[in-house]
Amino acid sequence: MHPNDPLVREIARNLDDAIHRLNQDLERVEIWTAALGAFLEPVPDYDSVHHEFLLPRGESGPNGGGAASEKRPAKGRFLRAPES
Repeated sequence: MHPNDPLVREIARNLDDAIHRLNQDLERVEIWTAALGAFLEPVPDYDSVHHEFLLPRGESGPNGGGAASEKRPAKGRFLRAPES
């Protein structure tokens, strides 16, 4: 077979396409492997270095509750669509 033969060119093109798809698949495998690795790590404990911003227990915050008793909106309060 001669390198300029149409059959040889088609085989080379198909091989090039297959290698391109393989590279894309490998990229996806790397992304999913990194994501899985991140999800398998335990969640680190929260320890704020900015203690000057924490409210003392019992002191009122912007919602009227202290650090120990934080108020939350009623369930479903923001889920309803306005009535027309």
